[in-house]
Amino acid sequence: MTSALDGDRKAYDLDAFSRDALHAALSNDRCKVTEVAAAKRVAYLAEYLESPQGIEATFVVEHNYTDGDYLDDRTLNGISI
Repeated sequence: MTSALDGDRKAYDLDAFSRDALHAALSNDRCKVTEVAAAKRVAYLAEYLESPQGIEATFVVEHNYTDGDYLDDRTLNGISI
């Protein structure tokens, strides 16, 4: 696993893909690893990332991620609302 710092905080982790690593990355205090593993959308994503060509997939976990749609929803013509 590779990490990068943003000031004093860890900005992101970069990790080799495995189902266990994906489940751990998506879990939190409110959604345990076993619940993540049972989710159909997570299973679909894991299946997609398991490359049949033998190419090793990696994934990034951004710790302070802000979705672009959230930013669009919070602004109106460039003016914060």
